[in-house]
Amino acid sequence: LRDQMQLLQPRWGALAVELAGGCGPRWGEQFQLTASDVIETETGVEVKIEWQIDGKARAKSATRRKLPKGEKTRVVSVPARSQTGYALAEALLARRDAALAEQAAGKNPEALLFPTPTGKLYIHTSFARDVLKPAAIAAGWTYQEWEVLESVTRKDGTVEQVLRRRMQFDLT
Repeated sequence: LRDQMQLLQPRWGALAVELAGGCGPRWGEQFQLTASDVIETETGVEVKIEWQIDGKARAKSATRRKLPKGEKTRVVSVPARSQTGYALAEALLARRDAALAEQAAGKNPEALLFPTPTGKLYIHTSFARDVLKPAAIAAGWTYQEWEVLESVTRKDGTVEQVLRRRMQFDLT
């Protein structure tokens, strides 16, 4: 998955997978992280997890962040190397510096560590559809697909039956 994510997101694909596996942030916590959340200390590197993406907020909302699940903020230590041997702390510091440079150039206004190609905060559905799904399929993850008939109420009050495709990865 790391290699496929890197192909799809060359600025941060491998780092995103390794940080998730090595430090445990939830998706909404990780994908709102900014350069200021990465802290270099005397003993190593840490990440402040104080927010998560608010999945109920509209894409154009002034703020799309809320407190993490259970309102539990935390600081997590970043290992120098991940379980796969990836230089995680070094890669995170490099990405922090790159995000700050992107911000200075006007390409990443919030200095997000994992921005969209246009420098914005991801929406879960677009991330899943455009990044994770193609990377997971290319990495050989197994999945199930099916179709479901749903009732959709239109703005004019009419109800229409729509056939939609669904997909779920077989995860442990």
